[in-house]
Amino acid sequence: MARKSRRPPRALSLDPNEKMTVAISVDETDVLSLQVGQEATVSVESIGDETYAGTVTDIDTTASTADGVTQYTATVTVER
Repeated sequence: MARKSRRPPRALSLDPNEKMTVAISVDETDVLSLQVGQEATVSVESIGDETYAGTVTDIDTTASTADGVTQYTATVTVER
């Protein structure tokens, strides 16, 4: 069985198609309310009050647990 390499999620990245992808941590109690294709709004407090409309494009099925908190990584794609 092949092992999947896990890289730490990036907070924000740009791709050549002028889209931003944002990796977010989602608590295990909230992940069931997410669906791929669902609309999302992204804001980053450290860069101002602007918000960005996007779409959930991936939800990782493997959780991570730290200090008793279980979270999943979801990816939101935002048009620039």
